[in-house]
Amino acid sequence: MLAPRNLAIAWGDTPYYWRWISIPDSRFPEVAKLLDVCWFEITGRIDSCNLSPMTRYNAFLVFKLAAYAKGFENKPIDATFRLVGTQVSKRIVYVHVDSGHVAQNGERYQKREEMVGLR
Repeated sequence: MLAPRNLAIAWGDTPYYWRWISIPDSRFPEVAKLLDVCWFEITGRIDSCNLSPMTRYNAFLVFKLAAYAKGFENKPIDATFRLVGTQVSKRIVYVHVDSGHVAQNGERYQKREEMVGLR
């Protein structure tokens, strides 16, 4: 599991686009709050020595989606996965919004993204 501060977020240090905040229900001391952006790119790295051999892994981006959020619904997102020394694996992913999970403050919880399709 990677903490948000260990991710490379395009424009992540630009206060006009992102704000670093703390929220009570997060396991991390700080999370990135997206304010506005036209280019959404997040990169993370895990040292392969921390992975078990002959084990299948999945990648998930876990986030909360505000009730007024827009831009992710039914739009394909290019996702790229790569192990050092191997070919790049590209996928088309869609964010599955589960509007049934509503927080006390009115925000919809996005539990996880559903990986759909191959390219």
